[in-house]
Amino acid sequence: MMKTSNMVASLLMMLMLVATFIPTNVNAYSYGSPNEDAIASAYTDMLAALSKEPKDFAAVQNKLNEIKPEMVKEFGQEQVDRIQKGIDDKDANLVIYEMKVVIVRNIERRFTNMGEIFDDYAQAKVLLAKAFANYEALSPEVIKADPELDQKIRNAFDEALASLGNPGLFGVGKVSSDRAKFDSNRDLILNEIKDFFQTEAGYQGHTKGTGQTDIEVKGGTTTWANWVPLLIILFVIVGALLLFTRKGKKRTK
Repeated sequence: MMKTSNMVASLLMMLMLVATFIPTNVNAYSYGSPNEDAIASAYTDMLAALSKEPKDFAAVQNKLNEIKPEMVKEFGQEQVDRIQKGIDDKDANLVIYEMKVVIVRNIERRFTNMGEIFDDYAQAKVLLAKAFANYEALSPEVIKADPELDQKIRNAFDEALASLGNPGLFGVGKVSSDRAKFDSNRDLILNEIKDFFQTEAGYQGHTKGTGQTDIEVKGGTTTWANWVPLLIILFVIVGALLLFTRKGKKRTK
């Protein structure tokens, strides 16, 4: 009877540990991987095309065409026209500068949208992933000039992610969100990035156009696919608990 009681106690402890820690580990600090941001990816591809000799402006044009609908919708036709002028004039510096402005604005865009749906953990985490993807596109330049600043910004992203809390599994392992902490780290990130890239450009909301935003909840968010491994473990533990409890009752008869 003592062995059965010890086994039951051990299984209960395992159940509590799994329910408490695995939900946060499933999603923690992944930034919603494999989410990406189309504009950030296009910027990275443009840099690669412009690093070639001769510079591949045709590839840059193709990338601009891919993101143009979203760019017009979010940042306006004038911003697209400035980038287009750089391509037409084969002015790589102008293209890169204007795309940096776009990336900074896109980071603020993601944070602005997060503020509107802060309590929706799944979507907020996806938007933070997209903000981070944009910073990742800019980060090589930051790392080269000031590695400590890069780490400071990355730490702020980590803190922003932690501020979202975690809904847990059916409320088990729930961690409350912290809006003040989020706001503080958002401001730090935006201020440092704008100061480094010497731009006050910000996100002013949708302008016009029919470009589609990409805020779908994909892998890395709180979808059922993420919880399948956890649920399997929980069922195994509960099944083992019931089995040992039943055996213990038979032995006492």
